[in-house]
Amino acid sequence: MKFFKKRWHSIPIGIITAILLVCLLGGGVFAAYTAWTGTAEINVTEAFRVEAGPTGLTSVGVDINWSGNTVTINNLMPGQFAECELDIYNDSTVPLAATITITQTAGVTTWTVGDLADLTRIWQAGGVPVPVDSRMILQDQALSGVGNPIVLTIPGNGSMVSAYLWFQAGTDIAPGSYSFQLTVDR
Repeated sequence: MKFFKKRWHSIPIGIITAILLVCLLGGGVFAAYTAWTGTAEINVTEAFRVEAGPTGLTSVGVDINWSGNTVTINNLMPGQFAECELDIYNDSTVPLAATITITQTAGVTTWTVGDLADLTRIWQAGGVPVPVDSRMILQDQALSGVGNPIVLTIPGNGSMVSAYLWFQAGTDIAPGSYSFQLTVDR
C-alpha cells in the first residue's frame, strides 16, 4: 500500500499509473483500427504480337497459305524449298528477348536443322545441289541467328523484327504430311 501513497510532483503514483494504463490501452485500440482498405488488381497483357509476313523466296509451284496461327505449305516436292515470314511486334516500352523454336511433331522423314551454308545455297543457287536430308531453318533478319532455336531482341514501342522459316525437301523425303510446332517464348 506504500506504493499508492507515494507521489511524483505532488501527484499520487496510483493516479499516474491509471492514466498511463488508459493511454496505452486506448492507443492500442486506435492503432488496430482500420480506417480504409483497398484492392489493387493488375492485368498484364502479352507484349508480343506475332503475325504472318509476306511470302518470300519459294520454289515454283509451291503454295503457301496462312490461316490464323497456321501456315500450310502445299505441293512441296524433293529439291524444292519454301520460306515463310513471321513478324514479331513488341508493344512494350522496353526491348524484350524472344526465343523462337521449331519442332517436328509428325511425319515419316526427319527434317534436320539447317545452317547458314544451307541458306546461302538456297539464295545463290536456288537450292542446288539438293541435300539428301530435308532441312528446316530458322533465321533472323540480320543473319546473326540461324539454326534452332534462335534468339531475337525486339525493340519496344511497337517495333517489329522478322524471323524466317525455311523448309527444303531433300532427296530422301517421303510423300505425306509433316507437322511442326513453332513457339515464340520470352
